[in-house]
Parts: sequence; structure tokens; C-alpha cells
Amino acid sequence: MTTTEQILIFDGECGFCTACAQWIERRWTRTPIPRSIAWQSVEHELPDYSTPTPRQMSESVWWISGDQRDAGARAVARALLATSSPWRLVGRALLSAPLSWLAEPAYRVVARHRHRFPGSTSACHVRDDG
Repeated sequence: MTTTEQILIFDGECGFCTACAQWIERRWTRTPIPRSIAWQSVEHELPDYSTPTPRQMSESVWWISGDQRDAGARAVARALLATSSPWRLVGRALLSAPLSWLAEPAYRVVARHRHRFPGSTSACHVRDDG
């Protein structure tokens, strides 16, 4: 089953990710208000919804809106589109060329080094498997 609501899925064990999710939640103005859920709680909170796999959710932030699934920088951009200006403009810019070409590589760098940011915990460290 898909959902009609808009959902941001993040890593709830990572302090940096949790702080970022809370930051964007405070800025959401779209009606109905989207919600954020830690990927560790998705199975409990959205038992009948079609969500990414646990591995996919552990590797990236996700934005779900109906049948649309966006990960990484696109998910961040979609979440920003649900805010008020100027953040909505930032979201739009992240989805538009040429900034969109740089957004995903920049997201990957931040994700890889999130354990070095304020609020991070040991759960924030992402190990490279390859």
C-alpha cells in the first residue's frame, strides 16, 4: 500500500540525522504537514505501506509522497519544498541543473562524514564496504 501523506525517513540512531530531521520539521508549512520517522520505526509506524528496504533506509534519507520515492539529496530537496521560503527555494534549486548535478555527490560526502558533525554518535559512523 502507498501513502497519501509525505514522509521523511531518517536514521533515528544518528544524532546528526535526528537533529537535521528535527530542524526541517520545525520549518514545514505545507498542509497537511509532512512527518518524519526514524527508519528503525517504519515497520511499526507504517506496517502496510510500501517503503524502501531496511538496507536502503539505512544507507540514505528517504522522502515518500504517494508512489514517489526519493533518496539522498533529492529527498532533502523534497523535504525542503514542504517548508516556507527561503528554504523552499533551496529545495527547488537542489532539484534543478546545474546544482542538482552536485547535490548527490555533496550529500554522499556529508553522509560519509556525519560522525564528525556536532550531535553525532557512534551510530553515525558509516563503514565503507567497498
